[in-house]
Amino acid sequence: MKKTILYLIVIFTISIQSCKVDKTNPKVKEGEIDGLNYVEGTLDEALAIANEEGKYLFVVSVLEGCNACDNFLVKPTLNDRLKEELSDHYLIYKCDFLRRENRYLSWIFNSVASPTGFVFSPESKLINIVLPNEAPKVIHQALELGRKGTVVNSKFSKRISLVGKDAVIFFNQVFQAQQLIDKGGMEGLREAYFLLRKSIATESYFYNNYLCAQVAKRLELYDDTRHYMKQVDELDGDYNRRLYNELY
Repeated sequence: MKKTILYLIVIFTISIQSCKVDKTNPKVKEGEIDGLNYVEGTLDEALAIANEEGKYLFVVSVLEGCNACDNFLVKPTLNDRLKEELSDHYLIYKCDFLRRENRYLSWIFNSVASPTGFVFSPESKLINIVLPNEAPKVIHQALELGRKGTVVNSKFSKRISLVGKDAVIFFNQVFQAQQLIDKGGMEGLREAYFLLRKSIATESYFYNNYLCAQVAKRLELYDDTRHYMKQVDELDGDYNRRLYNELY
């Protein structure tokens, strides 16, 4: 009996440890630059670390050799209020869309425009989106109000007709569906399917139809699978061919 209890305790301990992000992994690092807290690794690892630490995450999409990206990252260090907000409440993650593990965010956002700032809650909810040409005051507002769950009507560019708050809520639906799909499990797939169909009812674009077709197939809803794959085919075009090349 004692051996059985000891065995269960060991298994339970291992299972807890396996759920945590391995910060000893050289690909997952935290560091301070100019008083701001940066985290490295994949986007999913950055979200997991923010969740563990109860921090908000400011994700900035970057590309190598992008001067605008560098300038956007320097901007917080030049504004005391913005720097204080980020230093006290946020981790910062530089998200390279060319990295395979991170590409899904550009697919969801329907754009590889860089730099773009994405504000996530500790629970990995997308709250706000900001552009580099915004004044520090506007960026600070998006971060500060984001901690209160308030969506700021930033005029970010994207290839959908929704704007401001409606667009952020829309992209968050697709993002949450993606997270549920990646976690697996039938219940998660059904919830993801509901979110994706809800997003398509709001606005239809390549990626929410693509995900919906994939989930319908896993749920063995074959008529729905054919329907959404047909939608994907009809949304074909040069832009989608370039952005979603790996998914064809």
